[in-house]
Amino acid sequence: MKKLYRVISVLSGFPYGGKRNEESIVFWAYLNRAKPLVAYDLAIENYQSIPRVDHKLQEQAVDELFSRQEAVALKAYLNEKCEWDEDISRDECIIQEVKFPLPAYALPISAFGYGALELSRREKRDALAFKTSGFYRVYASRSSKSVHDSYYEMMGGLKYIRSALKHLKVKRAFTDDAITDVVATISGEGWVVHSGQSRAQLDAMLKERLKAEEERRRDIERRQALFSSLERQGFSLQDIGLALGKNFAKDEKNVIREVPPASKLDELPF
Repeated sequence: MKKLYRVISVLSGFPYGGKRNEESIVFWAYLNRAKPLVAYDLAIENYQSIPRVDHKLQEQAVDELFSRQEAVALKAYLNEKCEWDEDISRDECIIQEVKFPLPAYALPISAFGYGALELSRREKRDALAFKTSGFYRVYASRSSKSVHDSYYEMMGGLKYIRSALKHLKVKRAFTDDAITDVVATISGEGWVVHSGQSRAQLDAMLKERLKAEEERRRDIERRQALFSSLERQGFSLQDIGLALGKNFAKDEKNVIREVPPASKLDELPF
């Protein structure tokens, strides 16, 4: 069967929630594919046994993936031609092969509650030959931790200065309190200590994040499959919610989600 791929960007300085976040992982999706690249019954586990009403979501989960040629074109566009905000840094762009078959009740990347990112329209000579949209989640930076604030600041600065004295072969002994006072003075002058990571450590951290995201998506898909099965047996989402002590509802994509309980303010008659 033809190989398909997911394209993933890692961006720094991405604007979200009124601030510049340290790192965002963006999962790109092909939009409005006219003809499938692979047969759905081969790409999706137990496809034939899935009720027809649920096929649309599973088919979209396949159609949003990229051929190798499309993935390479998108990566080149993101790296060379895409007009990002000047404060956004493009750290990495990954082409990741997708393993088939996808699980039964696979969902498209847009169904998992990620933020949506639309690429701005460019002149025709620079535009991609297809439409795509990104779905992102924000994280703390992998590359460094600025030492501001309390214990971490003091310990980071303390270790840094002790290491510097050791390499300078300074024999005089200094107490931790004396060095901590120096750290506080240097910090007050606007200097900060950063904890760096090796390339291998950064790659391992990104790999773990991507693995955790995939596991989270699989959990949502399993819940969707279970609840859909219970619905076909005559149980309503209200019945399921009462049994679990939670509220559930279907969103605009027909994905079953937990609904947070109404606050007391929401119940006021005005």
